[in-house]
Amino acid sequence: MKKTLIAFAVSALATTSVNAATIFDKEGTKVDVSGSVRLLLQRETNHRTDLKDKGSRITFDASHQLGDGLSALGQVEVRFSDKGIGDKTNISRLFAGFNHDAVGKLTFGKQLTIGDDIGLSDYTYNLGGVNQLVTEGDKVIHFKSADFAGFRFGADYVFDEDASKVDNINNNAYVLGVLYNRTVGDLGFALAAGYSSKQVGDTKLSVKEKAWTVGGELSYQNFAVAVDYSQVKSNNDELLTISWRGQKHPGTGDEDSFHKVREVELGLKYQFIPESKIYADFIWGKAVTAYDRTVRLRGYVAGVDYQFHKNVVTYLEGGVFRYKHDNDLDPTLRDKKLGVGLRVFF
Repeated sequence: MKKTLIAFAVSALATTSVNAATIFDKEGTKVDVSGSVRLLLQRETNHRTDLKDKGSRITFDASHQLGDGLSALGQVEVRFSDKGIGDKTNISRLFAGFNHDAVGKLTFGKQLTIGDDIGLSDYTYNLGGVNQLVTEGDKVIHFKSADFAGFRFGADYVFDEDASKVDNINNNAYVLGVLYNRTVGDLGFALAAGYSSKQVGDTKLSVKEKAWTVGGELSYQNFAVAVDYSQVKSNNDELLTISWRGQKHPGTGDEDSFHKVREVELGLKYQFIPESKIYADFIWGKAVTAYDRTVRLRGYVAGVDYQFHKNVVTYLEGGVFRYKHDNDLDPTLRDKKLGVGLRVFF
């Protein structure tokens, strides 16, 4: 029996929750534990072949039913460093709040924002993605609505990590987003749009980084195509705070900072058998400094995965990224990456 891409996406997203083990369930209170091990063996330009931890985690979810569709919830997630196997751990998620089936979810703490839901074209495991929005924070008030005829809305406020008023600058952020999904038979359609504004600086100089991302996806049976456009821009030419894909200044060798970054991503994927899909992403980007020095990007990513079991997936993924400076005297940089990954869910 053929399955649509929508069905495969739902199955993949539900993997961790389906596998979650309930360790406590009494009088309306429930605690689940789940997680995943995510390893990557990767070779890239100017680096030795390395074995990396790409976000292995253990997650504890707690909820208590309050009645009439209302529940209290909380999550603690421990994630491992991606600098090396077993280097260190950190609390990547720590939040609590309320959920109402007919209204939505309101949570407070260290968590993702609605901005993390916006990108649609990134079908890769590691190398794709152009979303420039604020996607997470340590102190976030997050609201995401229930589904209303295919639409979902979200809003976030991110507090300054430094609560003191020494500098009298509130380095806060806010994020707004809207999502739409519609399925008619084997045809699926999705839209996503988001906006974020982030304040960065001190009493001497401050800047606002404003970003927006918009995307669309069309799927039919086992095939899908999606496009995202994203842009981030600062409102102060004197203080450059936007970094971009680890790019370094060709003269100094230090990490470069930019005034404006724009990127477009086209993603394609095809589920040719139930256990495996092939995918490709194409990225076009442009970054501009305060002095109108520009860097242009062309990126090409391709990969294939195979799901041995609902809990085990492996993949082969490679990409080529070419960065060309407007100044002909500056070298064109090429970065090639090839990796084999394994993810085990429990």
